[in-house]
This record gives sequence, structure tokens and C-alpha cells, in this order.
Amino acid sequence: MQFLFNLGYYASILFNTMFAILSTVTLLGIVFITKPQKVMHNVPPEWWIPLTLIIVPAQLFCQYLIWKTVLRKQIPTPLAISQNLVAPPAFLRYPLAMLWAANFLIGFVIVVSLFKPNPGRNIEWPLVLLVAFITFSLTTIANVYWMLLIRTITDEEKWLKLAWHFRFVVDLAITVTAVIYYKIWF
Repeated sequence: MQFLFNLGYYASILFNTMFAILSTVTLLGIVFITKPQKVMHNVPPEWWIPLTLIIVPAQLFCQYLIWKTVLRKQIPTPLAISQNLVAPPAFLRYPLAMLWAANFLIGFVIVVSLFKPNPGRNIEWPLVLLVAFITFSLTTIANVYWMLLIRTITDEEKWLKLAWHFRFVVDLAITVTAVIYYKIWF
């Protein structure tokens, strides 16, 4: 059973790495090649550069922490990854916590904006289940940002372990929110 659990986290780490590469290349391409314009998700042109300045450094640093954990053969979970984060100085804690929160929330916004709302159309349950599966999968992968957020705010292991213990509740709440959003707006 532990093998399957670890295999799931290795898969999520590989997916996280591929997502980091894809988002970094996409954002850098939008900013430096196509120049900021309304190219996806109806993001206004003036938001692309700040979005890139938030996401790309966080993605690179997060990948460093993830692969450092994997290469040390620690249990490849967001808990172990966050435990490898050295506590920042007090004056940087809340700005860095906001960076991790922004990455977590940006991922949620991307999931929610996968489909454009079409008021008045009745959404089929298979699509709702697909939305739930995609949302739950991505929030599970984004747990690393949730744990890094907690670790940035506090050095106490008890808070990390408590956050890790309730991660399923957070993932489920976000999934239910996405499903309700789709059921209301579609």
C-alpha cells in the first residue's frame, strides 16, 4: 500500500514539474514573444508581466525544493518538501506567504476558468464529474504551495502537521466550490 501511495506522489511531482515547465514557457512566451495582449483566460494585457513575476520565480524555487526532497529520498510529499524550506527572516514571512497563496489561488482560478460559463445551459453530470476530478487532482498537486505557505508563516512542526492532516478537507472544499460554480453558471 505504501508503494502505491509513494507512486501517486511521484506521479504528482512529475506532473507538477511538467506544469511548472509549461506555465513558465507559456508565460515567458506571452511576455517576451507575443508581447502582453489578451491571449487566454481573458487576462488583461497589463496583468501578464506581474503574473509572470509572481509565478515563474515561485515555480523555479518550488521545483528546487521538490527535487531536493526527491534526491534526498525523503518521502516525496508536500510535508517533506515544506520541511526542507529554511524559515525566512521575519520581515519576509508574510510577503513570501502571499506568494505561495497567490500560486495556490492562481491554480484554482485556472481550473475554474477552463470552461466559459454559458448561462441557461444545463450541464451534464459527466462534465461535472470531470471538473471535480480535474479540480481535486490539481488541488492535490498544489498542496505543496499550501504547505509552503504554512511553513513560511511558522516554524512549528505541529502547525505543518495539522495543515497536512486537514489537506483533504481543503482539497474537497475547493473541489465542491468549483462544482457549485459550474452548476450555477452553466
